[in-house]
Amino acid sequence: MSSILTRRIQIFTQLAKDTQEEQAAFRRSILFRGVVSSSGQFPTCNRVDIQYAKIGSEGHHNQHRMTHNNNNEADLPLSHVTHQTVLSEINPTPKQISHLQFGLLSPSDMQRLAEFQVTSRDLFTMPQRLPAANGVLDPRLGVSDKVGTCSTCKLKLADCAGHFGYIRLTLPCFHIGYLKHTLNLLQCICKTCSRVLLPEYERKQTLKKMRNTRTDALGKASIFKKVIEKCKKQRSCPYCDKPNGTVKKVHGAPTLKIVHEKYKGRHMEGELEELIESLEGAMQINPEINHALRVAVEDLLPTRVLELFKAMTDDDCEVLWVNPFIGRPENLILEHLLVPPVPIRPSVAMDVGGGSNEDDLTVKLLEIINVNVALELNMTRNPQTKTIMEGWDVLQSQVSQYINGDMPGLKKEMGHKPIRGLCQRLKGKQGRFRGNLSGKRVDFSARTVISPDPNLKINQVGVPVHVAKTMTYPECVSRYNIEKLRERVRNGPENHPG
Repeated sequence: MSSILTRRIQIFTQLAKDTQEEQAAFRRSILFRGVVSSSGQFPTCNRVDIQYAKIGSEGHHNQHRMTHNNNNEADLPLSHVTHQTVLSEINPTPKQISHLQFGLLSPSDMQRLAEFQVTSRDLFTMPQRLPAANGVLDPRLGVSDKVGTCSTCKLKLADCAGHFGYIRLTLPCFHIGYLKHTLNLLQCICKTCSRVLLPEYERKQTLKKMRNTRTDALGKASIFKKVIEKCKKQRSCPYCDKPNGTVKKVHGAPTLKIVHEKYKGRHMEGELEELIESLEGAMQINPEINHALRVAVEDLLPTRVLELFKAMTDDDCEVLWVNPFIGRPENLILEHLLVPPVPIRPSVAMDVGGGSNEDDLTVKLLEIINVNVALELNMTRNPQTKTIMEGWDVLQSQVSQYINGDMPGLKKEMGHKPIRGLCQRLKGKQGRFRGNLSGKRVDFSARTVISPDPNLKINQVGVPVHVAKTMTYPECVSRYNIEKLRERVRNGPENHPG
């Protein structure tokens, strides 16, 4: 492959040797649309497109393109893939950032963002006590001490903020932070065909309102609220005529559980009769099933919800106030889990014994990996439904605690304090925003009582004499204030104007 590429690049170079200006423009305008490894060499890939733009004297672009196909597929980590785009013209004018857009990460985005897949169940390799490869403390995720060097960027702790990894979950799980929005979307779509539960005319009118540029966030929130109310009253799908009931979260369950009341209500008698006919043989063997049919509901497992969200059209997403270009609804369900860099969850060395105390996030990530591996083994070696469902519930509970340590409805064990999850690190008085960003310790500031006074100007405030003596303020010396500053120096630190 490299010889073919080299030969064809030589042909294009020969074509571009008319003038030095054209040759320089040729080098700037070669566009590699394939993948380039971190070592600078061409890896084996499915398709490498090289686009050559020959810039003429009139500024026209005569594009020549060649394509090389290779049947060998390369299994490269996506974090080591660099998409290089060389622009023929670079505009040096500084750009102004118009806005920040938050969105949802898809599983492929997480893979692209991460350095590698975390699979190891070990923290350290013994007896050297070195971080285990492909573990949650792998040096490729960064280092937490001042001596170590990051294996990814070869930098120290002061210059490297760390890198992400990812865990591939054996079975998808609900995201506890998006659970309310997941319930709203499930209530508004058909649980059979994934279409929004609005007649065609109303759906088009709502879509037109949502796409109107004059509709602000409050207007869209009001429209979405009305859509939810209309969809709750809809008992059958306008498109497939299948029955739809209420979707709700099961309170008091040990883990996150969503059910669809498919067999409850006057309009669901036909569905209930079909269920009874399908279970007629089982009811003869076990008569207790007949009593359970009165409270029968349909479990909406994460796999089922994922299929429904993937089948939603982009227009229906916009009707439900979901921008499909920023985050599709299926991204509300976790298929992958990002492993944060080591510097934000450092290991604290113990004074005695040579061990270390690990951060809550590190411990919880290790538990998630252990449950994930055990669930995968149960699905391959011992495919029993009860064992798989119990392991799935444990995995869902661990992932929810990792995101929010104070998960509502979770059974708290006696003597065990809740862990500090990602939510606890951000919210509250001791969180990142209020505790470290807004209320951090800075120079030239003091915290004290202040006093108004009728003799002060409106831009002045009175402070205690002790604060006025202790607190300093930098001031540049000029010919206009040098005499005032000399007087302050003569007064010294004990007298107030000094």
